[in-house]
Amino acid sequence: MDSPNLQKDALAAFGGDEKCWQSSDDASSSRNSVKSFTKKPPKKKRNGKNDVETPILVMGMPKSGTTSINEFFVCNGYKTSHQFCGGQGGSRNLSFCGSIIKSNIEKGYPIFYQTGYYDVYTQLDVEMITGTIGNSKGDCYFPQVEALNEIHAEYPKATFILNTRDTSAWYNSVANHSMMNDRLALCNITGFPPTRRARKEDFIELYEAQISRIKSFVQTYPSHKLVEIQIDSDDSAQTMVDAFGGDINCWKQANTREDVRQKQIELQQRRRQKYAFQNSFTFENDQSLAGMKNITTMQGLIDYYRKQQEKENGDVTYLSEISVDEQLHSPTLVMGLPRMGTASLREFFSCIGLKTSNQFCSGHGGLRNLSTCSQIIQSNVMRGLPAFHETGDYEVYTQMGLEYISSAAEDSHDFCYFPQIEALEEIHAQYPDATFVLNTRNVFKWLESVNGHMDLAKRLALCNITGYLQTDVTSPSDLLLLYSLHEKRIKDFVEQNPSHRLVEIDIDSPDAGKVLVQKFGGDASCWGQKNTS
Repeated sequence: MDSPNLQKDALAAFGGDEKCWQSSDDASSSRNSVKSFTKKPPKKKRNGKNDVETPILVMGMPKSGTTSINEFFVCNGYKTSHQFCGGQGGSRNLSFCGSIIKSNIEKGYPIFYQTGYYDVYTQLDVEMITGTIGNSKGDCYFPQVEALNEIHAEYPKATFILNTRDTSAWYNSVANHSMMNDRLALCNITGFPPTRRARKEDFIELYEAQISRIKSFVQTYPSHKLVEIQIDSDDSAQTMVDAFGGDINCWKQANTREDVRQKQIELQQRRRQKYAFQNSFTFENDQSLAGMKNITTMQGLIDYYRKQQEKENGDVTYLSEISVDEQLHSPTLVMGLPRMGTASLREFFSCIGLKTSNQFCSGHGGLRNLSTCSQIIQSNVMRGLPAFHETGDYEVYTQMGLEYISSAAEDSHDFCYFPQIEALEEIHAQYPDATFVLNTRNVFKWLESVNGHMDLAKRLALCNITGYLQTDVTSPSDLLLLYSLHEKRIKDFVEQNPSHRLVEIDIDSPDAGKVLVQKFGGDASCWGQKNTS
């Protein structure tokens, strides 16, 4: 028997109108519920001519402009969810929308229960899955594929956005985005069964099938309004404004090289007071600065400080050149492979006073309690968070990669991840002005070092590194290919994204210390080759 206070308790917990409470004794109900309480968003009117029925659901596949669509709606004042959903008055914490929706369907709940009741859901799906076929972990679920009938049952007038782009461009984006193609291949999507490695043709078929599926569904259920937008077309902004109103300037193609400047997160620019001097002093009320009044050049300022220090402390050797490259921005990211002087670089940057991380990050990923920078960055990428979220806010990251792996290639449960290979786009999205250090060395010395350092060659072979075939054994030619491909990868990326400054350093060169000082300031004595082998 129903509690007489059930309606009162529901209204107190969720708010809304008591008219929304009704008995559902219909035995044919797909959810077999006795009571239903659904708080439906109201119809929204965004400009003088457009009535928009909410929720607005983005029904295309990932990497089809969902971030751009999200930013458009947020900019125009809609309550918008992108990938993550959170319950209002519910017990669930913030989680992937796809995971919550999948759980609701399994439990027979309304599918948007405890998602947060947003005006707009710009990414319903979740594809956070790892492992192998038959031995995978994580969630992969596409409500826009698997739950169309349930969506219609709860919101028969919801507005659908079918977002598309050039098919080849879509596939290339999926293939180059944090192993998304491998993750999708592990998913069990209708019409796209799990496979060890899907072909390009399989992905194209999946993509085109989704377009046909949505169009056919809306034709069957015309109570839904369908808005089609090709996100890479010249009139995409006008299409959005015509359909939803708002400011056309709110439309920007996000996560593209062309628009990176517009979507960048505000970059923290720390300047080292010990070595970075300003020539805009006020002399009138400070006699200690009187000797600087006529200084007009940076070198003159350096000479002045040197003389002042020598008067106070005798000969001072640590005061050297400040950075001659004023266009370098933090964070500084060391992008080379293991055994290329990361320990020496860590010592240098620490010595000149920069907050420096080498392999371990003190942020621990917050409550995730992860030790290494690599683990935190991979976790952030998989959750759609900024790449360096909760790493510890360092000025320099000298070793981002990790290759703790020892088991057989086909049954690998250890950890191996190189952000400088797998997460370049995510790094660029958060820090489009970051300084890249490409540390190299004589390739034959590198081969000798890799082969002689704690089975590193074998560990690298067992890793699933983009462009480096996972195998139980490796050969010098494999390692040489990894070396050359990675050097080319970083140089090409900076050429395509010139907002980054690239500092190349040959750690074997006798001029390595001088190059670092010229670029970053400090003293050449801070450079010493560590772990040489």
